[in-house]
Amino acid sequence: MQAKVPETVKAEDLVHKRHSRFYFADGNTIFLVDGVLYNIHRYFLQRDSPVFRDLFSLPERGCGEGSTDQSPVCLEGTRSIDMERFLSILYPPRIGHYDLQTTEEWTSVLELAYKWQFDSVCELAADKLSHVASLVDQVILGRRYGLEKMLLDARVRLCEREAPISLDEGRRLGLDECIVIGEVRQKARANLFATAAMKFDEWDIRMLQKAFQALDS
Repeated sequence: MQAKVPETVKAEDLVHKRHSRFYFADGNTIFLVDGVLYNIHRYFLQRDSPVFRDLFSLPERGCGEGSTDQSPVCLEGTRSIDMERFLSILYPPRIGHYDLQTTEEWTSVLELAYKWQFDSVCELAADKLSHVASLVDQVILGRRYGLEKMLLDARVRLCEREAPISLDEGRRLGLDECIVIGEVRQKARANLFATAAMKFDEWDIRMLQKAFQALDS
């Protein structure tokens, strides 16, 4: 059995580095993610994530795992940078204020929130991405994570806009998506006298949803 590290041990002397922001002195569960130690509060994880509730309910979790730097809970397949971004949502610098701004940062949060079933964090990340991500990114993320509202809104806006799908956008969206968008745009514009200011109404949106049924099934 491994001996516990004395309280006076220096973080730099440990095999794994403690995170400078998310290793709390009063934390009660230590995680190892991508070579970095995080000491956080189990309460938030158990309250909001069925994945973590199940994890902590396993019998083997009662044998000291997560209680010391030498026996952390290992989260395989997770990058430290993604963990850091995710925890910045659970521990914001101020209530309701977040220091994430880019599509990449909020996608990190969305990925882990989806993986661990933090529904409220998924909703937050989706809302932020709807403002900062490109329409193509929103379509891709909407399909990947089952975000129906984001997916529908982005597809509508791609069909409404005057500019056609660019070559780069087409490569990222995929052939099938581009074909359906092109067909919907053509049908919608055929019903308008002026094509420059196209705005979808309820009938157009229903037509779009029907057109994508086969692709989304």
